[in-house]
Amino acid sequence: MKNSLSYLFVIVFLIGAMVLTNSCSTEKTGWAHRTYHNTTSHYNGYFNAKELVRLKVKELNEKPEDFNVLLPVFKYPTDEDLQSVTPDMSKAIEKCTRVISKHSIEKKGEQYVKWIDDTYFLMGRAHFYKKEYPKAKEMFTYVSKKFKEEEIHYDALVWLAKTYIEEKNYSKAERILRLAEGEPAFPERLKAEMHKTYADLFIRQENYQLAISDLKAAIDLTKKKKKKARLVYILAQLYQKSGERGMASDAFAQVVELNPDYDMEFYAKIQRALSFSQDWGGKEEIRAELLKMLKDDKNIEFRDQIYYALAELEMADENEEEAIDYYRQSTKASVSNDHQKGLSFYKLGNIFFEKPEYNYAQTYYDSAVTFLRTDFEGYDDLMKLSNNLNDLIAQLETIERQDSLQKVAKMPESARMELIEDLIYQRQLEEEEKQLQMENQMAFNQNQTTTTTLTPGSGNGSDWYFDNPTAAGFGAAEFKKNWGTRKNEDNWRRSNKTQVTVQNDEGQGEEDLGFFVDENGDTIQVTNDWKDPNYYLKDLPLTEDAVIRSDSLIVEAYYKLGIIYKEKLSDSPKSIESLEALNKRFDEHKYIPVIYYRLYRLHDELSHYTEAEYYKNLILNQYPQSDYAKVIRDPESLKEDNMLEIAAAGYYNRIYNNYYRRGYYSQTVTSADEGIVKYKGTTIEPKLEYIRAMSIGQDQGKAAMVQELKALAEKYKGHPIGQKAEETLATLEELEKREAQEQVEAQQQKEETKPESPYKFEPASQHNYIVLVPSKKLSSNNAQVAISNFNRASFKTKNLQVSSVLFTSDTTMITIKSFETAADIKSYTRAFENDKIKLAQIHASGAPIFAISLNNYAVLYQRKNVKEYLDFYNEHYKK
Repeated sequence: MKNSLSYLFVIVFLIGAMVLTNSCSTEKTGWAHRTYHNTTSHYNGYFNAKELVRLKVKELNEKPEDFNVLLPVFKYPTDEDLQSVTPDMSKAIEKCTRVISKHSIEKKGEQYVKWIDDTYFLMGRAHFYKKEYPKAKEMFTYVSKKFKEEEIHYDALVWLAKTYIEEKNYSKAERILRLAEGEPAFPERLKAEMHKTYADLFIRQENYQLAISDLKAAIDLTKKKKKKARLVYILAQLYQKSGERGMASDAFAQVVELNPDYDMEFYAKIQRALSFSQDWGGKEEIRAELLKMLKDDKNIEFRDQIYYALAELEMADENEEEAIDYYRQSTKASVSNDHQKGLSFYKLGNIFFEKPEYNYAQTYYDSAVTFLRTDFEGYDDLMKLSNNLNDLIAQLETIERQDSLQKVAKMPESARMELIEDLIYQRQLEEEEKQLQMENQMAFNQNQTTTTTLTPGSGNGSDWYFDNPTAAGFGAAEFKKNWGTRKNEDNWRRSNKTQVTVQNDEGQGEEDLGFFVDENGDTIQVTNDWKDPNYYLKDLPLTEDAVIRSDSLIVEAYYKLGIIYKEKLSDSPKSIESLEALNKRFDEHKYIPVIYYRLYRLHDELSHYTEAEYYKNLILNQYPQSDYAKVIRDPESLKEDNMLEIAAAGYYNRIYNNYYRRGYYSQTVTSADEGIVKYKGTTIEPKLEYIRAMSIGQDQGKAAMVQELKALAEKYKGHPIGQKAEETLATLEELEKREAQEQVEAQQQKEETKPESPYKFEPASQHNYIVLVPSKKLSSNNAQVAISNFNRASFKTKNLQVSSVLFTSDTTMITIKSFETAADIKSYTRAFENDKIKLAQIHASGAPIFAISLNNYAVLYQRKNVKEYLDFYNEHYKK
């Protein structure tokens, strides 16, 4: 011990002497110089830099994870993490740079300070965590080539492969890994990291089988339980992705055995249930575990997921009724996990759609659309199916409503008035009950503070539905479809004069809602007073003309039902049922020949040859000169019509993709004009007219486009193209208002005294493009989808990434990354700002859009002063 202290004293003395005599030269290689520089570089700069990186990486590894999605093999910083990661990594790089400049001793290609290679490698990792991949590659490449005889050569190769993976250069990454793996001296300590890197590489390419093999090898080489449990969890997820449910279930069970953190253990148990396979067994054990979890108070906020797992367990065992009950309990138990609530509604929708019970399916799908995240796989298809079912239910409601109205209209007047008086009485009871509940709630709130979860009631609203439970069930979903979420208050829809209540001093609605004619020919004035019997008579078909109008609505609804069942839901039997019900109910109506033909085709497709022959003969005998008879006698004529539609669709797609999307607007107009003449009368004609109008706007200005769109809206009123034209006009109007407001604000900004900016102009540094979406005016999900579509259409080769983070309570920051310099982002900025079609809603919302360097990004995120940065941006980037 004494000798060791003496030795240390000698070293310290020599170092001190060198410092005092100013002899710490990096040109000399003597023992004293080497010792000084090795000691100083290690315990000064390198140690401190390494601690900065270590602590920040530890912080990243401790971030909460979403165990419902495939976990990443490595936990790297996201774009949102950069603001906290960048400062420490930059400090580490500065310290490493000083170590190398002050302490590196190199003579004839040999490095005499042993910490220099570690310092270069640490700099590479710091650049990597800052997402500065070109600089990281430079460091790792240098270390791998310069220090081939050192073990760190292999560390550098592994991290170089990781960098190429982040750049999506998968083939280069694999070549580097194969090269390193093939070297005889590859160290044992790096083999687990090597296999994890391979697994990461294969997962990025969705080659899950290869990833499984390397991940299993990494697990075998991993000793620490916490790290091992996470890798096994990922392995189980890969088995799920590969459809190996039994293997996944066993792997999730292994995660639990490794005693991980509570969250991982919980989700491992849930995912084990979701992976249940009859062939693998173990249902009762899993079920018992889930039921036990339900009783644990720690899991109260997670009970929706437990019920969902129980439902999936029952579905896998083909116990549909039990599964339905658990899915419903999942939706009721949901506290804050909207996505889970949406998943449960989605599963319920699937069950009832398959039965088929479309009324229930529609309700559940509509709720699923509301709660699911828009990045849910199949969300667009779900939205389309939900809308189709909404159309279906709307027709059923029309039939039921008109039947109810006609039924009441046919009653003797005394019976009708008795019914209305009963409705008024029931309404009074409901109002009194509501008032009592409100008073009780207010009294309760005064005595204690509590959290109340509101669940939908089964209300008994009877205005015009006359206690029809089916219509009542559909009402909420249809209301939300048309009006969105509305506050429960008077005058919620001020423009609808049949629903507005104007309160006088006594709170009684008295607004004049117009007049109607009763069966006696008397003109009756109607008010919005629900206590007035006339309020309930206004929609009754009491005259012959009113009955005709009511019947026409029923005819239209039945016909549309037949179309929806066949064309949108592929349910031919239901289509037949609806069309035959229409013909059975009404002997004469305008759709008879087309329904005969549809029934002929439907029965023929289902091999109902007797029925098909029956409708075929009806057409040939009753409508021999019709187009339907012509098609039956000469099927080739139908082929000709179909060929014309096919040709028109192909023509439109060519114009849209080759000219319109690429910005060749003059050519679009010319080709659209030709197509409108050539394919007149086809379903493609309105689409050609729409892209023609939009192209005219791009070439001739907004005024010309507005004129064209107004003509389209009038010509195709009620048609999807007409509606689209109206929506575009509304967006343009809002955009015009925003531009006018921006001009006013810009003028005001010029008049204000400009303070010194906290931002630095860094044109040579890496940049991102930012869109700050105001949540009150535009859905951030819709904005993100629009930007992604814009990137694919106009900047496909750039491989731009789009992400979002909450900026303030009412603003979402969407980030498009990344661009190497300010000059690289100029063309993107110009294209983004000038696109008034794909990005019309973003521009109309007034969302601030700008380029920003990574350092300035951190400053902006901290200060949250958008105007301050925009002043800086306009001064430096808008020249």
